[in-house]
Amino acid sequence: MEYTNKIKRGLLVLVLIIALYMTSLYSYLLFHSITEVFTVIVVGSIFVLAWNTRHWMQDGYFLFIGIAFLLTGMIDFLHALAYKGMNVFPEYDANLATQLWILARYIQSISLLIAPVWLRRQLPIGYVATGYFVLGVVSLGLVFTNNFPTCYVEGVGLTNFKIVSEYIIIIILTGSTIPLFINQSSFETGVWQSLILFILLSIAAEFAFTAYLGVYDEANLIGHLLRLVSHMFLYSALLRTGLQAPYDLIFRDLKKKEAALLGSEANLQRLFDTSPFPVLITRRSDSSFIKVNQATLSMFELTSDDIYKFTALDFYANPEERTKILHKLNRDKKIQNEPLELRTKSGKRIWCLVNVTPIDYDGELSLLTGMADITEQKRIQEELQFLSMHDALTGVYNRTYFEAELERLQKGRQYPVSIIMLDTDDLKVINDTYGHISGDRLLQTVATAIKEVLRSEEVFARIGGDEFAILLPHADEVASHLVIERIKEQIEKHANKNGNERIDVSIGLGVAGVRDDLNEAFKQADANMYSHKYFKKGDTKPLGKQWEKDW
Repeated sequence: MEYTNKIKRGLLVLVLIIALYMTSLYSYLLFHSITEVFTVIVVGSIFVLAWNTRHWMQDGYFLFIGIAFLLTGMIDFLHALAYKGMNVFPEYDANLATQLWILARYIQSISLLIAPVWLRRQLPIGYVATGYFVLGVVSLGLVFTNNFPTCYVEGVGLTNFKIVSEYIIIIILTGSTIPLFINQSSFETGVWQSLILFILLSIAAEFAFTAYLGVYDEANLIGHLLRLVSHMFLYSALLRTGLQAPYDLIFRDLKKKEAALLGSEANLQRLFDTSPFPVLITRRSDSSFIKVNQATLSMFELTSDDIYKFTALDFYANPEERTKILHKLNRDKKIQNEPLELRTKSGKRIWCLVNVTPIDYDGELSLLTGMADITEQKRIQEELQFLSMHDALTGVYNRTYFEAELERLQKGRQYPVSIIMLDTDDLKVINDTYGHISGDRLLQTVATAIKEVLRSEEVFARIGGDEFAILLPHADEVASHLVIERIKEQIEKHANKNGNERIDVSIGLGVAGVRDDLNEAFKQADANMYSHKYFKKGDTKPLGKQWEKDW
């Protein structure tokens, strides 16, 4: 069908050329007027089309050509009126029409050469229009005041200026095809081909216009016929495409972007499906799943068949967290790197770093969520945090935490505060006799026994190799002695449970009243502990054989 249409158009052009040639046999002036009027209509229409579609064009190429061709069309119209025999400007001879011709061709060829500058960029319309207006006024002023170089002499023919100018114009037109070839992808195929043919036929016409002697001879006629056909291709490139299939011209960049978008969507779909990180889209209103990737299914221990039986709310470890997430989303418009505890289908708790962005998916308010499983990192973090505050061997608080709590209580209102110091007796002997493993077990037994009699608000810490300390808020000396008695009983129970002869600890107590310094109470407890230790040395029983067995 397309091939047939091309043949029909070719035959139509051939018939038109023959008809115009026949017209020239009757009246060359009529032939010239028809060809010039047709070209003026074409270039004028180009301006009208470019101007009225400027808001939709993605670049300034065609608008630049439209403005430039509007000026050349006006000059060509004056050329037609000034042609020999028209008698519109009786005080001028055939030189005027030739000068106007050369002027128009210079402007047209140079404009075609620089027009590709505005491909893929916006045109400063005001500056360009003003520039061409000034150029038209100045150049026409030079022509009509006889200050433009002579192009034609009656009885002699074309001047050297006119012939050289034609060759210069040919070179410029040839050069204008180079940026068209470089930027071929910026044009629809048919438009680009028609522009190239327009320029090539214009070059052929210019060669013809270098050879005529009289304004009515055959070289001039051939040049005008070639120019007529070139403008038919220009018409095909811009007007036919712009009016019969406007989307191909006006929205050519939009079509390219649409194609690129489709390609991008396909790439995004592949990224969505193959992402190693869980990505999902949920309906904002009820948290139901709209779309999930394989990584999401794997993390929550689901299959593609049962994912839609659940909602995202089913996988919150604490469902009230969703309310907090939505509140933060409404406030901040998005969620970034929010740690959130979730659970899998089997109930296993996991920690995720969550990013949430509101989107419109298929006309529904939805949430795009990306997650990273940080369960292991969270475990390591909690372990490191625990180790930073706890003794690795016994699991009780360490000296750093104890000192921080001592400082906090010093500034607080939980007085009286009692401090109990404990020292595990004979630890060095056990280490030297039975090895450090036995010594470590002894410390663990002591720590376990003491923890069992303390309340959660009471701070129990290992502050040295064999020393422990206890902070008792809101505890006076009487209450503290009761705690000490319970500690002794519990240690004895553990010793009997393990079959040991005994576990000895030295204990000291210090009490800080409302206005007392806790550090002084700590020193007091430490001194009392050592006093207790030295006091017991005169009544120390030997270690039994059971230590060798168990410690």
